[in-house]
Formats: sequence, structure tokens, C-alpha cells
Amino acid sequence: MIVNRREITELHNIMPIKNIPSVLRHGILSNNRAANLNHHSVASLVIQTRRNKKIPGGTFLHDYANLYFHARNPMMYSLLTKSEVCVLRVSDEVFSIPATIVTDRNAACDFVRYYPVSEIDQLDFDLIYAQDWRCPNNPMEYFRRKTAKSAEVLVRDRVPPELIIGAYVKNNNARVGLVEQGFDREIVINSDIFFGR
Repeated sequence: MIVNRREITELHNIMPIKNIPSVLRHGILSNNRAANLNHHSVASLVIQTRRNKKIPGGTFLHDYANLYFHARNPMMYSLLTKSEVCVLRVSDEVFSIPATIVTDRNAACDFVRYYPVSEIDQLDFDLIYAQDWRCPNNPMEYFRRKTAKSAEVLVRDRVPPELIIGAYVKNNNARVGLVEQGFDREIVINSDIFFGR
């Protein structure tokens, strides 16, 4: 399994297709930066409230743009009825942006740990890249797997647009919608990331 950052070739961001013109202009923004722009959100208000917290070092979680190691995760599962999302593929060059950190689970969790990129080997990539996080009859293990599946890369303020290398969509209709919004990079239909729907 992946144990160091050199083996990670891309990161993911789940994005409403309607935001693509803004993303191509401004990049993938932190929650606080995006608040100043007209944009669409698929984020849960409950989760965003939990993310309104300070993290080690005294900065706020909402000051970071968040990326996933893999977008086939619980957030994507919660969006199965949403047809207007894509997964932006982001270059691993984000690891070189100063102050970038990684988490061992979803950053909204109470028991999340934050690491500098140099300590990425602290993450459990078997859980992060697992196809399934269910664990019948064991709620604690289910919670552990589910939150680890959503481990994050946190980039201070924004991910520059030039680091967006492509996108995944669930079907041709979404591909057409992405092109109509001006997306000019590689688009790959990958229904598996969208749980085959």
C-alpha cells in the first residue's frame, strides 16, 4: 500500500460543476476565501459548523482548502442524488506549498490528528484507499474506517488553478456540462468514483 507521498500522483476535490469558471480563475479556495465570492456549495451545514474550529498552530480549519486522497468516500456517497458535481484532479505538487498539512481522518472529527507533509507515513492508506468502509455489527470500527476514508490534505488559503490537472465525471452528460463551463483540461468518465451511479 502507499506509504509515502512520492507514490501519490493526484489528489481530489469534489466540486459543483457550476463553480468551474470561478475555480479556473481563482483556484480551489478555503471556506473563508470562498465566502467572498458568489459560489455553489454541496457541503453539509452540520459538517461545516463542526469544521469551524481552530487547529494546531492557532489557525482555523476554514482557512484551508481541503483535498481528499480519494473522492470515492463518505462525502461523495452523501451526494449520490446530485448530478451536478465533478471531481477535480489536483497535482501532487500541492505537497510543496508551504504550510500544507495532512490529516489522518476527516478534519471535522473530534479525534483527528494533523501532520506535516513530511509525516504522511502516519496515515493508514489501507483504509484511505479501501473500496468500502462498512463494518457490520461493529459501530466503533465502522466509524474508524469511515472517518479514515476521508483523510484530507489541507492547503492554506487556496490551491492555485494551475495545479488542477483534470477532472473525473460520472457520465457523458456531466462531461458536456463541464466543457460548457469552460473546463479546458483532461476529463475522464469514471463512474466508480461516483459509486457507479
